[in-house]
Amino acid sequence: MVMTKKQQEKIVTEALDRFDRAAEAEEENRRLALEDLKFVDEDDGQWTDDQRAKRKGRPCMTFDRTSAAVDQVVGDMLQNRPGIKVRAMEDGDNEVAEIYTGLIRGIEAQSNAKRAYKTAFKFAARCGYGVWRVRHDYACDDSFDQDLLIEPVPNPFAALFDPDASNVMRDDGRFCFVFDDMNKEAFEEAYPKAQSGQSESFQGTGNDREWFGKDYVRVAEYFRKVPVQKRLYLLTDGSTVDADEFDPIADEMEAQGVTIKKERSVDSHKIEYYKITGAEVLEEVEYTGKYFPLIPVWGMQINS
Repeated sequence: MVMTKKQQEKIVTEALDRFDRAAEAEEENRRLALEDLKFVDEDDGQWTDDQRAKRKGRPCMTFDRTSAAVDQVVGDMLQNRPGIKVRAMEDGDNEVAEIYTGLIRGIEAQSNAKRAYKTAFKFAARCGYGVWRVRHDYACDDSFDQDLLIEPVPNPFAALFDPDASNVMRDDGRFCFVFDDMNKEAFEEAYPKAQSGQSESFQGTGNDREWFGKDYVRVAEYFRKVPVQKRLYLLTDGSTVDADEFDPIADEMEAQGVTIKKERSVDSHKIEYYKITGAEVLEEVEYTGKYFPLIPVWGMQINS
């Protein structure tokens, strides 16, 4: 479905407001995380600007004792590498659980998921926060089959979650972002019909200015939850199905002696996925699943 200009403006305005609120809520945590990264990775990261200014003309020596500790923690993880395991709830489900586990292991192997796990864990050890993601894409250029992929997020500061989310996985939030500041030349090549600067007709809420720089355009993947209501059927054969799946084949199922035993309405949600700039929607991508595809990996957490 092609979005109208008014629909695009509504999505972008909502996204800009939510992006700014999430960034503001995480500002202090991210500042401290960046300090931690500099402390571990940079030769002069253990000295503040004020301290170096006071020692002008004198050496500021650094003795790196943190990198070895980080490497030890990451090495312990690699010796006991995490993986996804499906557990059966009842004895009769053991075979099904093993099938799902095998499928997931195939996805992990095809995606080289250990790279995603290691990248996220290493950031968590260095600055307290890492991210990996799940993505689906076509298997090849001449196929309609899609593969699930587990991929690293090379820069965890490019991922933002709803600040109102409280679960450790942030899956109870209403939205999330992952963004990239694209080189303007690369952006114009990838999206030749898109605006590479602020729109005169649409200025968002005034907070879209940082989305367009002299040499870059910020492109964000925006995931949002939208409430929906659906009907569930309990069938006489004991199975539970969505009404939308059962209604088209109801006559065929009744011929087999399967009918509706009970039904109920359920308040649920779906996830919509947009690729946006600060001025327009570049793509509206069909999204399957009810969970956000970004998985945070936390270091030590303290609620203060």
